[in-house]
Amino acid sequence: EGEGLEGSLFVQSSIQRIQGFLTKFQFPSDATSTSQTYIQDLLSPRGDRTTLEAQKVQEYVTECMQHPLTVDSSGNPRGAHQQRYQEFMGVLCGYIVEKQREWQGEELPYDLVYNTVERHLMPKVKSAVLRHVAQADRDEVISRQCQTFSNVTLEQLRVKPELRSPELVPFIDSISSLRASYFSPNPTDKMYTIVAAAKALYDQLGVMGEMSIDGDSFLDLWIYVILKANVRDLATNLCFMVEYGNPQLANDEAGYYLTTLEAAVSFIEKLVPEQLNLPWIQEDFVVCERGHFSQLARLPGSCFQVVKEGVELQGYQVAIIQEWALNRARLFKSVLVPTGERQDT
Repeated sequence: EGEGLEGSLFVQSSIQRIQGFLTKFQFPSDATSTSQTYIQDLLSPRGDRTTLEAQKVQEYVTECMQHPLTVDSSGNPRGAHQQRYQEFMGVLCGYIVEKQREWQGEELPYDLVYNTVERHLMPKVKSAVLRHVAQADRDEVISRQCQTFSNVTLEQLRVKPELRSPELVPFIDSISSLRASYFSPNPTDKMYTIVAAAKALYDQLGVMGEMSIDGDSFLDLWIYVILKANVRDLATNLCFMVEYGNPQLANDEAGYYLTTLEAAVSFIEKLVPEQLNLPWIQEDFVVCERGHFSQLARLPGSCFQVVKEGVELQGYQVAIIQEWALNRARLFKSVLVPTGERQDT
């Protein structure tokens, strides 16, 4: 009952926190709504009016649709290729900044312009972009690793005792924020959700009285958060952020946390039980989810080995725990319940 309750609380809490995060989190430039409205009007002019900016956006969208292979016959990047995309974004955003400076004497922040243009343009070319950056094989490996090590603890990851959160689910705010990155539609928005996840981790450490930690300790905690979050299509989304996010953020905190995220994911891809302080069971035991555990046993570095299949036990029935079934982080969803009745097998 205790584990079932914990699973139920974890699922409900995660959903509520993600919803709250998406509702409350505001992009840093949202306060300058007047400037955003001006930029949006350049990109999508009202009525029959047209602008050079809108024409260039439409030309680029057409180019992306006409060049799905992202390079031409001479090997030059075209369409949705990251180099071509960033070149187009840099020229267009620089033009808007310079135009406003010369015509109105107003200095528009480049990040504001970039973010606004990205939010307008990316939905129009995202399908072509994702085809270019898709890393389905790595996505599957990372997701499988997160499932394999979903029950890992801070102690097993050798996190320093003073950094181990006493929460029922340690660093749940950071986990929820990282999960929310999947739902952010644009690369720069995703980068800011990564920053929010890292800040949530630091906030919890602050509550615990730990105001600063070294890079290695942060990476240990970051690995824990990533394993628990198990973000869908994480490798693809990482490439999406790195290649198509605002390049000026590369030297900012967003770039730092994105780099540490890449390092942590690379570690998780190669993670095997022997690297961790894991108290694996060194004896035979019976499980009733044969397909699930057979699949786990076939994974590289698995801690499971199938020694016998098709065993029938008398006096037991299988029970599915609803809360466990709803929690994808759980290793197993059912239990064998002793009944004492010989007809139960």
